[in-house]
Amino acid sequence: MNRRSALVLWGGAVWLGCAACAPVVRGGFTTSSDATVPGDVVESYDPEPCQDGSGAPFDWRSRLFVVRGPGGSSQLVEARSQYDELVYAHPFEQGDQLVYQVAVRSRGEPARLHEVRIGISGSEGGSYQVSLLRAGTGREEKFRGVAGTVLVTCRLERVSAPQPVDKEPAASKLPPS
Repeated sequence: MNRRSALVLWGGAVWLGCAACAPVVRGGFTTSSDATVPGDVVESYDPEPCQDGSGAPFDWRSRLFVVRGPGGSSQLVEARSQYDELVYAHPFEQGDQLVYQVAVRSRGEPARLHEVRIGISGSEGGSYQVSLLRAGTGREEKFRGVAGTVLVTCRLERVSAPQPVDKEPAASKLPPS
């Protein structure tokens, strides 16, 4: 084997190794923070105040943007400190709420369900929850998750002007998901 073949094989092995580290996402996808999601930002929210599963205050650093696409459909983009953005691709209606869900499974970790609920009537806020995924059905736009043990809950506060999330490093009790 010549040097070039060895480098190509090594590069392929590194790529496969990194691909195995990438989280698996159902109901959406991740994208780098410098990528754009096509559409217009129509609402933005901060998840605060937040508490962990035991009820203690918890600092969750993200900002949520509702993006209306060219065809009128909406997606929710969660800009997260220190991580790629999480895109909730397929909302569904449940009663008077629009529900956005994604399930994220990182290597060696149990799957987590991220769920955002915003009032359809244009109410001033909503809720954000991260829990262990107890069950999930369907793929892509048909994905529906069932929450298990709650890890974090937040009330959503509407932000008047879409501003970038604070990207300062912050220690988190939760590994990336």
